[in-house]
Amino acid sequence: MLSAAESFQAVSNEELAFLGTGPVPTAPYYDREYHELEREAVFRRSWLHVGRVSELTGTDPFLVRRIGVARASVLITRSPDGVLRAFHNVCPHRGNELVAEDAGEARSFSCRYHMWNFGTDGTLRAVPDEKRFYDLDRSACGLRPIAVDTCAGFLFVHLDAAPAQSLQESLGPFGDDLERIGFARFTDFEQYSCDVAANWKTAAHNFQENYHVRWVHRPSSGGRATSRENPFGYNSSFRFHGRHGGGTHWIPPGAALSDVRATAMRAAPPADDAPCRGNFDFFHLFPNLYIEPLGGFNTFTMQFWPLDTERTRLVVRVYRAGDDTSASARFSREYTASSLMDVHVEDVEVIEANQRGLRSGALEHIHFGAQEALCRQLHENVAEMVRTYLTGRSTVPARTDVR
Repeated sequence: MLSAAESFQAVSNEELAFLGTGPVPTAPYYDREYHELEREAVFRRSWLHVGRVSELTGTDPFLVRRIGVARASVLITRSPDGVLRAFHNVCPHRGNELVAEDAGEARSFSCRYHMWNFGTDGTLRAVPDEKRFYDLDRSACGLRPIAVDTCAGFLFVHLDAAPAQSLQESLGPFGDDLERIGFARFTDFEQYSCDVAANWKTAAHNFQENYHVRWVHRPSSGGRATSRENPFGYNSSFRFHGRHGGGTHWIPPGAALSDVRATAMRAAPPADDAPCRGNFDFFHLFPNLYIEPLGGFNTFTMQFWPLDTERTRLVVRVYRAGDDTSASARFSREYTASSLMDVHVEDVEVIEANQRGLRSGALEHIHFGAQEALCRQLHENVAEMVRTYLTGRSTVPARTDVR
């Protein structure tokens, strides 16, 4: 939620103590066996963001998403009547990956290995030389479905065909906020990515706290995120629902801008939903999606995709609402994207240094302060899901707002 900047009051330690207060073990940040457990316990059992509905264009569009950490390839289709479906991108005949393209349009899909053909609804339509199979039941040989759903234009899949929680149940009030802010209008984007020598949680933690901003981002921010009343740039609120977290970034009233940044802000298209010079909400959707509106005129997302125990791909998208309407709007958009890249270059250096220290084995535990509450939440939620996977029991945390 965007709101005009007000005088700052930090969330107290006591209000955030329910998440835990003790040190946390370092092994989950570099232990390979733990990483393998996360594959099954977290990424194969969570709703995962895989794109935007606006990427499904045409009459019979499809997308393919390869989710390496879950060892899965996913095929998403949308029929002419608007029905979304998703399947494991695997041919039931011999297990070959069915569709090789990343996106396109098709009324059916043929496996290039033996040409079994499937409809966009997953049904098996044709089998060459079918008489040579023993009592083949076509109805049992369709593509294996998985769950798919949307929120505010964001596209999510769950590798379980019938997950215990629907996407709406999982997101709860966070989903309502995303819809209310109007993210569905952001249909175009630029994307960049980089591979970081760090565990995915180490990378995610960097974007879950502002404690480092005063020092790490002074070159890019010029001190804009801090002030006398809020010297560490802390958030003015935190929110928690289930395994998701978020809060409100507090921007000091009258924060000084460079001439170029001020020009870019003035050139930004106006936002209909709220002022774009004040505080704004951000969202960490479990397990690996960060969403931040940039003053209401565009937004950026970041995902933390594990490539290995200590290697993560950061995928950043800067969204906008349609084509630029003027040269000034284009300048504002491109300036925003380049500024973000400057910030993220600063982040990568400290993320990798953080991982080297964790991996050294010098520490058995690390310490989260109260304002690093989202870091602790992610750590504890992953640990709880790993325990659940090993023991078969599950509990989902309740909603908590701390303002």
